[in-house]
Amino acid sequence: SFHAPFHFQENRIMASFSAGTGLRLASKPKLICFDKDGTLGDARQGLRRWAEEMARKVSDFSGSPPDAVNKFYQVAGFDVSTGCVTGATSLLAAGTWQQIISETAKVVGVDDSVVAQWSAEIGDVHSLDPPVSDLDLPHLISTLKRLGLKVCLCTSDSRSSTYGALKNWGIYSLFDSIVTCDDVEPGFEKPSPAPLQNLCRLHGVQPFEAIVIGDTTGDTLMGSRAGAGLTIGVLSGSGSPEALLSNGANMLLPDVGYLKKFLDGVSVEENKTIVGSTSSMEEEVKRKVRKISA
Repeated sequence: SFHAPFHFQENRIMASFSAGTGLRLASKPKLICFDKDGTLGDARQGLRRWAEEMARKVSDFSGSPPDAVNKFYQVAGFDVSTGCVTGATSLLAAGTWQQIISETAKVVGVDDSVVAQWSAEIGDVHSLDPPVSDLDLPHLISTLKRLGLKVCLCTSDSRSSTYGALKNWGIYSLFDSIVTCDDVEPGFEKPSPAPLQNLCRLHGVQPFEAIVIGDTTGDTLMGSRAGAGLTIGVLSGSGSPEALLSNGANMLLPDVGYLKKFLDGVSVEENKTIVGSTSSMEEEVKRKVRKISA
């Protein structure tokens, strides 16, 4: 097992990173930035519904090429056999809705506005997503805020469905800042460092005083490129250990339910920390964990 590199103690977060970790987490982190889908919420059923209904619309469209449905699934990154997205870098997992719509329009050979209308007919697929675990999210977010952390969210989802989901989970009013795909200019969404840099600037925080936690390479690359003090990959969404560790994650947790234990300095069994990893990755994950907790 390993111990967290920092923990809650007398309402402070104390760092104990060794000089050789390569991490720059401040002795008192000041901001934590969460992803939404796959990190706080279980987006699998919502994404499956959208992909399958969009595929039907693509199939029903008279002008669609013969292989349009298969190409749509391939471009979107959706595996029909499993009913899941294909990985952390897939468009459905890491892209904005505008990017997904634009790439789908290219497959069908129509203007973006046509696919945007189809998507509007499908409707909001994420507002009713359940939390990713049975964790008491309001308690977790409130605890982080009581400890003086600015708690932020950065998601590739739309503003309307993001607000709907956060309200359903009872945590909408607890966030200090919320950034959705509707709030960033094209080209400056995750994995660009811009969203995190802007959040840090807004709250008077240096990036190395921030923690980023998410399930896709868009999240981990944003944290890494912005110079976040700690970037945590969670295995509750579409990201594999291989993808997350090779794209900026300093360490992995099974889901956000382990975040409180991690921050409290409670030992977490390594075999639970590498849930979903392949045998070839186990030593790499353990090496990363040992390095961080040295």
